[in-house]
Amino acid sequence: TAFVGGCFGVALLALFWSFKISSGFLVMAVAATFGYFAITGVRERTTLFDKLRAWLFTARWSDWAVGLCGALLLLVIAWVGDCLIAWTVFAIVGVAMAAGFHLTIDAMVRRQQQPAIDRVESMLKSLRLRGLDEVKLREFVAQYGGANWEGLFEAIFGYEAKLTARETITSGRRRKFRAWRDPLIRGIDARLAAHRAAREQRHLQKVEQASLRAKGVDPAAAREQAEQLAAAMVEQASEVRRAPASAAPAAVDPKLAAAQKRARIKAMLADARSGKYSRRSRSSLLARTFGLAFSGKVRFLLGCLLLAGCVLWMKQNGWLSAEEVTSATMQAVRDRNLTEVTAVADGVVSDLATQQTDRSKSLALPLVGRLFDSFNPGVAGLLLIALSIFRGWRMSLFALPAAAIMVLGPSLGIPGVEALGGSHTTSLALGGAIGAVGLLLGRTKNDDEN
Repeated sequence: TAFVGGCFGVALLALFWSFKISSGFLVMAVAATFGYFAITGVRERTTLFDKLRAWLFTARWSDWAVGLCGALLLLVIAWVGDCLIAWTVFAIVGVAMAAGFHLTIDAMVRRQQQPAIDRVESMLKSLRLRGLDEVKLREFVAQYGGANWEGLFEAIFGYEAKLTARETITSGRRRKFRAWRDPLIRGIDARLAAHRAAREQRHLQKVEQASLRAKGVDPAAAREQAEQLAAAMVEQASEVRRAPASAAPAAVDPKLAAAQKRARIKAMLADARSGKYSRRSRSSLLARTFGLAFSGKVRFLLGCLLLAGCVLWMKQNGWLSAEEVTSATMQAVRDRNLTEVTAVADGVVSDLATQQTDRSKSLALPLVGRLFDSFNPGVAGLLLIALSIFRGWRMSLFALPAAAIMVLGPSLGIPGVEALGGSHTTSLALGGAIGAVGLLLGRTKNDDEN
């Protein structure tokens, strides 16, 4: 955390000197963070790394599209700012620093902690040999492990066992160990569960459809019936998984249990034949389409397009040439040519005063180029990218209008104070206010949990 904060601080200071150096430190911070995550994940098989890898193998095309657009946006910025080589060097340095930290500091901490872990495991082994129940062992470690018990508990029993102990044994009263991982892992688990349910439903539908075809059922009817039956079976299985497990289940008559099971199956088949799941499937398709159109992925893609267009507009109109002015000024100072220094300064003032119109020319692209005539689309893109971390559709009700006002506000005639930047500044303020309201009212329950 201190390293990343230091990189951001240096980047902020270097922004007044060189865009390459400033952005390079940001790239180094990001590369060090992700490099450390990958190195520790591969070497130590961390829970979050394994979950993320499992999700990548089951990711949807829209997830890959988001990642591809993010990578293309970085390439566009690197190309426009002539930073590709500099960013590559900073990224290599960041990954090297992450590897060095893991191989030195992490290794030293591990060597210091391992003897204590070995002693606890040896004690637990002796207690197991005496016949002590495993649940009692875990309860013992959680209760007497001190305020920071979670780190030791996870090292011995694993992450999932720690979550169970946190909820059932300690009731969350003490400090949590690396709690920032929990919402990420919950979100990945939810996506993996949804993918698993969809895969099971497709398999069941395929088997049932083949069975119905073998009985002579019409192909279209067989497909519809198989789809409904598969949906019913998957929903029934989901309800069983969601049902709370009883700590001490009561004895049940086998005949009664079999009769109840047959009744559930008959009810499920009756629902499937009635078309209940067909109607639900159509409504689910509409819900998925609506959810995708207003999802965080669409917000991210739109934000990338707006930001890329703004960067191209800046390149076209010479807004990224500040380094040339700085270089010319420093060269004049080294040559002790005060006349040239004065000329450079006068040129900067003249440029800001008389060439504003030339630097505000719309982007030379057909159809959409006229939207990019200021920094507003770039700010709107950053807003959409920032709000894309909230996956629910409700955030789009605030994020999309906010971005639209930022981009289209000046052309729609929104009034503004000329001394403060005119309608462009007013549009940014209005859009930012709507985005702030979205942070308060646009989050859904899934956003807070995941």
